[in-house]
Amino acid sequence: LRRRRRRDPPAIRRAPASVRSVAIYGLSANPPTSKGGHATLVRKLAEDFDEVWVLPVYSHAFAEKDGELAAYEHRHRMCVLAFVHSDGDGRYIEDPAMRPTNIHVLHAEREVAERARRRGIARHGSALVLREIARRNRGRDVKFTWVMGEDAYADLRGGKWIDGDAFERECAQLVVPRGGETLNPKDDSTRTTLGPNAKVAEGYEAIMDPEVSSTLSRAAIARRRDWNAPVMTDAKELAAYRKGIRSLCGDTLAYVDSRRLYSLGWPHGVTQDGLLKEEDLENDVEGETCGVWERKKKPE
Repeated sequence: LRRRRRRDPPAIRRAPASVRSVAIYGLSANPPTSKGGHATLVRKLAEDFDEVWVLPVYSHAFAEKDGELAAYEHRHRMCVLAFVHSDGDGRYIEDPAMRPTNIHVLHAEREVAERARRRGIARHGSALVLREIARRNRGRDVKFTWVMGEDAYADLRGGKWIDGDAFERECAQLVVPRGGETLNPKDDSTRTTLGPNAKVAEGYEAIMDPEVSSTLSRAAIARRRDWNAPVMTDAKELAAYRKGIRSLCGDTLAYVDSRRLYSLGWPHGVTQDGLLKEEDLENDVEGETCGVWERKKKPE
């Protein structure tokens, strides 16, 4: 029998050739921060690139940190709320027509992870995700740049990434400094050395707040719900608490509260009966997917 040639779904077939710059931004989003953090960075990238593809990690590259992650479905949803439905300062964009059209939150990490596990690969690196993205966009004139913070880049250069050498060769890297002089294009044992395909994001440091972090926000959320904790009297502790809460956009914080994310007793953001709600698993938010990666849901 003659074997039929497999055809890709319509949404990921080759598009007409046109030069487009695409920033790929992978992050834990645990949770995604707003002003001075992740959302500010994504909005800046949307100004400098034709498209921004946000990739929430499906599982952490380091197994010991997997237990700190909220469920993937929650983190993906929070990225949509923080990056598409809100502006860079965390303000909700009520009019859908005013929301960015070049920012897409993809399920790429989940798809690649599930496929890898079916092949017996327990853990994969970003190099595998990059190759799958390149394969699906073969024939399109697209320039990909992988965006990462300086901490992640230091891990990459330090040999902590799976297949990190190949990753460095196969794509350009844009490194966003958190603050201070930790990046240096020249050899220096006290600093991270930039590779041949990497460059520092100029002008980004001025808009980023080095004190904003997901870790700070998680601690503030947990403290907010701990009724047995003593009243905060220390000025530094109170300032850190306020910073952690205010670093989240309103919709993200409301989502965190409704799903009991980062609470004692529900570390992964599951509901009290131990199951994710059905609506958390649906992929129905306008603007969160990108046609060149996956097929969009047909309108009902």
